[in-house]
Amino acid sequence: MHPQRVWSRAVARMELAVLRLHERHWIRRWARSVTEQVTGVVVLNWRDTGRTIECVRSLLEVFPPSSVMVLDNEATGALREALRRFNPDIPVHEFRENRGFAGAMNTGIALLEALGFSRILVVNNDVVINAHAIAPLLEPDILAENVILAAPVLIEEGARHSPASRLNPWTAAIRPLKQNEPADFLTWACVLVDAEKFHTVGGLNESYFMYWEDVEFGYRCARAGLAQRVVEAASVHHARSASHGNAGPRIDRYQALGLVVFGRSDWRVKFVGAPIRITVRIAKRLAQRRWVNALEVIRGVAVGLTLKEPAYTSSRVVPQTITKPAEGK
Repeated sequence: MHPQRVWSRAVARMELAVLRLHERHWIRRWARSVTEQVTGVVVLNWRDTGRTIECVRSLLEVFPPSSVMVLDNEATGALREALRRFNPDIPVHEFRENRGFAGAMNTGIALLEALGFSRILVVNNDVVINAHAIAPLLEPDILAENVILAAPVLIEEGARHSPASRLNPWTAAIRPLKQNEPADFLTWACVLVDAEKFHTVGGLNESYFMYWEDVEFGYRCARAGLAQRVVEAASVHHARSASHGNAGPRIDRYQALGLVVFGRSDWRVKFVGAPIRITVRIAKRLAQRRWVNALEVIRGVAVGLTLKEPAYTSSRVVPQTITKPAEGK
């Protein structure tokens, strides 16, 4: 074979090898960028199978079943069976105990991150989404740079409500934002979370059971220089406080507990804001002759002053009332 032809073939093979290496590098970069943009969803249930099914039904308009994980607090197996009949491809993670919001969501976010999801949509089961309305929240650059959380507007009883709020530490009162005012925290009815930044700041504080964990998390994010944003173009429908009926008077215990635990991290709340708010709440419950509720407020304060463990592990926080063990996962 002519030497020039041999040389030409050798050069062609080298060029082809370089091209293939370049293509492989490009494919790796493309795959990595896609992985970084893939969003997993975690939904929390507690004794509300019907509402959870409706929430999941709406999520499947946007997400494949394999990316939607349902967490079941104090599981009895009823939700697992209902979801299996509805769509057997949806993973369910069951907790024998009631881990509250923080304890369950920390686990759910960690599980989805382990599966390769870098962005995680946290959804209460009392939320219903519309594919078109949620789309602006899922844009690739929503969690750019220093943004750790993004949330849509909440549609409650036909009215638009911002998920962003401010806290007055001197009265422990929470109020809506004024114009151009930064948020202290976002309500976690529906939030998009950057998983890596979430773990950088330590996740949700499990000393909180059901309330105030979002406020404390927002303060911690601010100290870390991480921003929280509201995506005004996105919205979801939210049935506010739908789980209150299941918890009964213990709601007052959880609210008081969260306030006192938060007060331990802010002296203004501890010595001024929390005493004012708790006194007013007890007085209201007594005026309404809701004696059990007033007692639950006092119990929450007592536990919050001494709690040194995850809230869900303490029988003083939540009684373990499960009657039928969950089988399998």
